[in-house]
Amino acid sequence: MKKILISIMKIVGIIIIVIIVLLFVLTIVNNILTISEKEKYINVGKYVIIDGKRMNIYSKINDNKKDTIILLSGYGNSSPVLDFMPLTNELSKNYNVAIVEYFGYGWSDKTDKERTSNNIIEETRAALKQSGINPPYILMPHSISGIYSLYYANKYPDEVKAIIGIDPSVPAQMYYVDLIKKKSKLEKLVTTTGIVRAITKINPSIVQPKSLEGVYSSEDLNLIRIMYCWNNSNESLINEYNNMLKNMQETENYRFQSNIPVLFFLSKQSINVDTEIGKNWIKIHENLISNIIYKKITILNGPHHLYWTDFKQISEETYQFLNRDDK
Repeated sequence: MKKILISIMKIVGIIIIVIIVLLFVLTIVNNILTISEKEKYINVGKYVIIDGKRMNIYSKINDNKKDTIILLSGYGNSSPVLDFMPLTNELSKNYNVAIVEYFGYGWSDKTDKERTSNNIIEETRAALKQSGINPPYILMPHSISGIYSLYYANKYPDEVKAIIGIDPSVPAQMYYVDLIKKKSKLEKLVTTTGIVRAITKINPSIVQPKSLEGVYSSEDLNLIRIMYCWNNSNESLINEYNNMLKNMQETENYRFQSNIPVLFFLSKQSINVDTEIGKNWIKIHENLISNIIYKKITILNGPHHLYWTDFKQISEETYQFLNRDDK
């Protein structure tokens, strides 16, 4: 019996050593590849310096166009500039378009500054103004940026001309989603050790579905996957996640001004999820804009990332809504 126990312990010990060595090798390879990739893949857009750090901003500006749409990404987006590109190209036919990559996103630096709605919005405003892109803006938030846009519109109402939400988060969803559990910085180890890189290499559909082939070039899809390996669960994103509940609580009693036009595109897949939030997804959005004079909610068949599949319809309906006869 004692010999069997010793044999088992030896086997377990060997397995642990193999795992440690494998993680060590993965970490070294991951760090080397990351350094090499960041030298090879320069930012799409331009850097502005905010609080001593680089923030990436991409824009398609034409002085002949009157209105400017600001695309604001959902939580954890590996590269908002690349992810939004099909929608950016469609919207830019009628509007100026800009994308600010928050700290911890895309090519932007990471930051230790708290990821509160106020800090995120102030950094975004500073980046836009430093780039010569002046308000008023049409804010087009996806997912969690719905909260930041609500905060923005309440703090700076004169800078917001309209809100076009893409399956946006609203404060009331905090009653249906458990945001009490905090993310630990230990989760960053999954990225720094190269585990994420290995997993996404084996199964790229974790980052983007196969249905996106043809919408994005193979080069862009590969770069989005690579940037996911750079940014997944970095310290800025962990901090942002841990501030989500606080940010929602802060805006719980906020409303958009009644004269600000609001159009929400909601995902049918989000609505059809068999959970309390899925059952109430339309209702909580209707309640948020119940005071709005010019409002509309459109249900689209695509996934939560509606701009992957419905970018043409989003662009067309945005134009129709902003140029309606009852303005």
